Amino acid sequence: MEQIKNKKHFTLGEAIAEMSGGATPKVTGDYYSDEGGVPFLRVQNITEMGINLDDVKFIKPEVHETMLKRSRLKKDDLVFTIIGRPGTVSIVPENFEGNISQNSVRFQLQNKIGDTKIFPEYVAVFLNTKVGKDLSLRWTAGGAQPALNADIVKKLLVPLPSVEKQEKIISGVKTIYEKAKQLRQEAESIVAGAQKQVEQMILA
Repeated sequence: MEQIKNKKHFTLGEAIAEMSGGATPKVTGDYYSDEGGVPFLRVQNITEMGINLDDVKFIKPEVHETMLKRSRLKKDDLVFTIIGRPGTVSIVPENFEGNISQNSVRFQLQNKIGDTKIFPEYVAVFLNTKVGKDLSLRWTAGGAQPALNADIVKKLLVPLPSVEKQEKIISGVKTIYEKAKQLRQEAESIVAGAQKQVEQMILA
């Protein structure tokens, strides 16, 4: 906290241009769709490496357009988890249509703080660091499920480096995540190959 206060910084509340929480329709209602619907992101779909559509639920397009209109996602929205695994942030890519459950909030940032441009990708990267997560966790309420709320999210401090440094950080993290994805795919392929060998040895 003091480390950040000693640098040029801002609170998220100062930078947020627009913000809304998600909502979760009742499972018993006719809101969900098995396929062809709009992705409805839950906590497990929000990751440091981006939106993960494994095990995603879908809502009907009409629910997305009416009942959940406020929480429709837009390009460069930051989706911030507030319940269950609070403090994880994903950025919404271009041409992505989706909505969020009550366990997250979405917000758009202004382009600048003072005369310094802020990149949403940089803010997401910072909030996903250990320091960023620790800031969130300091505010979480106890109980079975740690939780934040929108007012607390607005109080979070974010360091404000130069535009050049923000761009360098974004580029570096992108490279690391791409490498991590590649290694994960390689590992999954090796495991699948090993399992096939074991099957062949057993069934030979």
